[in-house]
Amino acid sequence: VYNGGTFHLHGGILDGSAYVYTDQSTDTKSYNYYGGALYQGGGNTKVLNMTAGRLMGGTAQSGGTAFFSYNNQLNITGGQFFGGTADVDNGGNIRLYSAKVSGAYQTAGVFNLSNASVTGGNATTAGGNLYIHYYTANLTNCYFDGGTTGDYGGNINCATTSTDTITDCRILNGSGKRGANVYVAATSATVKLDGNLVTMGTATTYSGNIHAGNGNIDIVGGEISFGTAGSYAGNISANAGNVSATSTNYTRISADEEGNAPLIAGGTAKTYGGNLYAVGVLYLDAAQLQNGAAGTLGQDIYLAKASKQGRLEISRNITGDISMEETDVLENYVLCQGIRGKKAWSELFTRRRVVKEAQEEQITKEWEAV
Repeated sequence: VYNGGTFHLHGGILDGSAYVYTDQSTDTKSYNYYGGALYQGGGNTKVLNMTAGRLMGGTAQSGGTAFFSYNNQLNITGGQFFGGTADVDNGGNIRLYSAKVSGAYQTAGVFNLSNASVTGGNATTAGGNLYIHYYTANLTNCYFDGGTTGDYGGNINCATTSTDTITDCRILNGSGKRGANVYVAATSATVKLDGNLVTMGTATTYSGNIHAGNGNIDIVGGEISFGTAGSYAGNISANAGNVSATSTNYTRISADEEGNAPLIAGGTAKTYGGNLYAVGVLYLDAAQLQNGAAGTLGQDIYLAKASKQGRLEISRNITGDISMEETDVLENYVLCQGIRGKKAWSELFTRRRVVKEAQEEQITKEWEAV
């Protein structure tokens, strides 16, 4: 299919020996370079429509099963991608890629994937099942299982400048060094996870299920559960914005339209944050935090360099063992004491009230003036 053409695949099977190459480039590329079963090249906008196809078992340096370059409109409904291996780079099963033109990455295209199964992919670096690079991706009612990677995003890695949406998907059993199921990498990325089940990821260092390394991430409803991390953040590492309280990047966790708060449960971390480890800007609007386990601190939540307001917002909007009356008492005490920062929250609250000290100082001044 030449530049500007449309490729249709309805049913059927493509594997590593039935290689389809849909680029007009004069470069000679073998099946073990880009896209073990399917390569869709860049250039002028092209369209791929795929329904209920089966792409399997490809091996390539990048995009083990399928590789899609920039300026593509990809519409994939149903079907399976499985068993792909990226033995040098990213995207064990699927890689969405943007090339540099005149030194700048191109806005790649749109990737619509629905009712599909993407399983068993392996990538040397990132995105065991799916690697998103400068695409706008919409993933709906899909199944991602068993993706593995040497570093980032066992199942899904989002390295994009646009907004990606992941809705009503099951993402499970990912493994890697960081963000075993989902990893958000690019500073300008926004990823929204709405109503998903993200579970049973295993990270050798941190973020058993979801890692927001940079960019923005919105978690709305759904369940994030039973993640395991060799260091911190059993389920979620909210590192968006790194350690800057003034960063425009954020992580937000909130209820869905029906008021169902996300269930964040059963996370296990070797050190900090059994369920949630937060650095930077975190908005925890609503959540059900249950049964976290951490070897050092923060069975459910560990806040590193979080602001006073962040702590108050969290304390007022999660469900757990603290009642609303106790929350009110805690809030009033913290406000009166001027308690803020990690160090203050790591010490016993034994300081005298700021308000009382100010009153006593004023009385002393008035007495001395008499």
